[in-house]
Amino acid sequence: MKSDGIQYIIERVIECYTSLSDWKCLESWLAELQVLRAVHAGKPYSGALTSAGNELNAIHAMACFDEGDFHSAWGYLDLTPKSSSELTLDPKVALERSELMLLRGMLQSNSKLEGVKAELDKAKLMLDEALSVVPLNGLPEAAACAGQLHCIFAFEEASGLTCGNGPNQSQSIMGSLLKALHDPVDKMHQDCSMWLKVFKVYRTTQPSSLSTLLLCQKLTSLSRKQGNFMLATRLNQYLIDHPLKASDEMDKEILELNIKYEGALLKHEKGNNEEALSDLWSLVGASILSTVSCSSGIGTSHSLVARACLKLSTWMEQENSTPTLNSIIPKVIKDFSDSDGFQEKLLSGDSVSVSTLDYHALAQEIIGTARKISWQLCPSMGKAWLAYASWCFAHASYSLSGTDSNLQNSLSPVLQSELSPDRYHLTDDEKSEVGEIIRSICADKHANHVGCEYPVTPGHYNSAPEYPISLLIEQAISLIETAAGAPGFEAREGDDPSAVLASELVVLCKCDSGKDTARLIGKLTEIWRSLRKRRVSLFGHAAHAYFQYLSHSSTELQSSYHHDALKGKTRSYTMRAMLYLLHIMLNYGVELKETLESGLSTVPLLPWQVRHDSVLYSIILGV
Repeated sequence: MKSDGIQYIIERVIECYTSLSDWKCLESWLAELQVLRAVHAGKPYSGALTSAGNELNAIHAMACFDEGDFHSAWGYLDLTPKSSSELTLDPKVALERSELMLLRGMLQSNSKLEGVKAELDKAKLMLDEALSVVPLNGLPEAAACAGQLHCIFAFEEASGLTCGNGPNQSQSIMGSLLKALHDPVDKMHQDCSMWLKVFKVYRTTQPSSLSTLLLCQKLTSLSRKQGNFMLATRLNQYLIDHPLKASDEMDKEILELNIKYEGALLKHEKGNNEEALSDLWSLVGASILSTVSCSSGIGTSHSLVARACLKLSTWMEQENSTPTLNSIIPKVIKDFSDSDGFQEKLLSGDSVSVSTLDYHALAQEIIGTARKISWQLCPSMGKAWLAYASWCFAHASYSLSGTDSNLQNSLSPVLQSELSPDRYHLTDDEKSEVGEIIRSICADKHANHVGCEYPVTPGHYNSAPEYPISLLIEQAISLIETAAGAPGFEAREGDDPSAVLASELVVLCKCDSGKDTARLIGKLTEIWRSLRKRRVSLFGHAAHAYFQYLSHSSTELQSSYHHDALKGKTRSYTMRAMLYLLHIMLNYGVELKETLESGLSTVPLLPWQVRHDSVLYSIILGV
């Protein structure tokens, strides 16, 4: 590589560290650069291994200012070239000089305000000259100048130096920037560097104000999503060291929860999954237990806790059957055991211990509980409904095959309706009714036996019958419970399960098809239908959740609907919800008729009006 290329790389590295205000790493890198220059002394390119040509005095001044060493910052500023106060039409140079002037203004504000106004006016004038040659079409130079203008205006307002006569061009730029400040921070289209400059001004003028801490919180999240964990850790530590100085307890609570939430997310991104899971449970555990025990101490930050519950369920699903998950489950069990909503049967008795529990089933119950509480805390959160629906649909499929029979609501009553203990077997009353019907069908002169032809053993008379009624009743119950787990319509082979069951019961009882017998067999079939509805009830909960998602997602788009309103993830999620609903309608529409009719009557027309070619292709191809 030639000297010009080496110098270009050095300039970009210094620029990157400066934009992130990572002064310690920059100092370390410059020291390594000096060592590298000594190692390669005498080489043709060794002369390029230097930071010469970069205005390091200005960088050192900013570093000293951030560390609170104002005297040293003044010293480095005095070493900057005299031309740093001169106007220029180069947008990049103008921005750098405006930043130095703002830095001088902030340093002077600690002692006297007389010269601050003049420095700020120069800083704005410098940007006016640069903006006069930069077309405002979204170029990076224009965005950087707009951010610098906001920094100047914010400092003026905090220092009481604002005036009503500002340039129209600056005001129009500020309007667009302020709008951007209220929009969600996008990790793909946002850069930390500009916002860090804005944060520096707010941090200097209002270190513990709500606006400063909210901006710091957004920057923490943005840097974490972009993989800059060092910056995210530094910003999160600032939030911890600067508690909100306000009387609004709601704001304090939300900020404290956000700090804990971002800390857990950051640990998980770094690979500390066990510690992150523990921290996240500590964050949402109190809210979950309060909801379980019907307490009023949930707090006001429902949206944040709902998001944390979703994140907890996602992490536990990813960590399924791993030592990391097994380390957190005992803590969750203990917390549930100390709450009022705990089911005593889980840990009662000497024969049951935590080490012998089915951790997989417990983990799935915790996941389902967290997702249900998530939409209970924030019913308008579409992600919560989708996650809950996905959990219900998956376990409904397992329920039909019988592979999920050990999943019960053993921790709390939150999933009582979803994980009913009677969904696999007949209740005692239903079993008694089956027994009475079987006895009525097979009644004869033998009070306790079936009227069949009995085999006669040589040398004996009136031998015992082949099938005692108790065994016949057990077989009938087994037939009904087995038939309740029949697959959906698409996977069905042969006749309707109710007709097949009726034929099997007739064969089992060895009776004719008379009017009375048909009526009694019909009663057994009705018992089967009741069990079948319980067996597929989780599909009903999933359908209800999908309907809720479609309703809430439609409400958000009603005010600004157009043909391309559903885009990106929203279109994808809507299509997925519709496909799952079509699957449930086709396979379990008879059993879930009431749920489906009620859901269809509440969902607006918007999701159904949007064309989904993928849905049509899936239906045509039978996918």
